[in-house]
Order: sequence, then C-alpha cells, then structure tokens
Amino acid sequence: MSRDKYFKGYNPDFVSAYGKRDWQKDMNGCQGLPPTPWQWVETDTMEWIEDANQKLVFGGEMSFWDWVGGNVEAEKLFRFFINAPDALPYWLQQYATEKERADKLQEALEQAQVHLSSEHYMTAEDIVNEALASLYQKEGEE
Repeated sequence: MSRDKYFKGYNPDFVSAYGKRDWQKDMNGCQGLPPTPWQWVETDTMEWIEDANQKLVFGGEMSFWDWVGGNVEAEKLFRFFINAPDALPYWLQQYATEKERADKLQEALEQAQVHLSSEHYMTAEDIVNEALASLYQKEGEE
C-alpha cells in the first residue's frame, strides 16, 4: 500500500530522514502549517494538539498512549510535535544565514590569498580589514 493513501498531501519527493537533506524542500515542508503556538490538551479519555486558534491539529478520539503504544514516550514525542513548527523554520533560517557568512568568509580568504601572492603590496592589516569589510556590512548598508 502506498503512504499517500494514509497521509493527506503526501509528496513522495519530500526527503525522508534517511535520504539526503534538501534545505529548500525542508523549508517548503514548513509552509502552510496551522498557526503557532500549538498546545497539548488532554481530558480523562482524549488528548489532542490544537493550534493558536484552538483548532484541532492532531489527535482527538483517543489517548496518545493508545496511538503510540508503550514503545514511545508520548509526552516527549508530542512536545516535539508542538515545538517543531516554530523551531525547524528558525534553525533552517539560522543555517542559511551562517552558510552565507561562511561562503563570504571563504571568498574573502581567497581574495586575501590573491593579495598576498600579488606584486601589489598590502599590509596584513589592510588584507584583514578588507576581508572583514566584505563579511560584515556597516549599519545602513545593504
């Protein structure tokens, strides 16, 4: 049986945890989720996760324990579900920012290497300042 029969909106192109990660596909997977923060609500017989508008996201007719069985600590799993819609996009964006900075650093170091090996004399201080200027923009500059 195919998974799409059970998961609404299932996309077989979406990268699994066992495949190679794709930043854009992961970020796209974060789009369109119900509004956060989510919260876990429980009664004596039922548990569910609802969104910021108090609409059902997951659960309902039974206890999470009945759903996951005894092999999983339900509270840890569902706390993860509650935090992931905010945490994943945040850390993906942090990664993108740091990758951009690392790419700029690599480019600045390559430029510094060119200056060091060229016939045009630059002081070490000038080379470092030029490299830093390419990494960190001054306030008001884009």
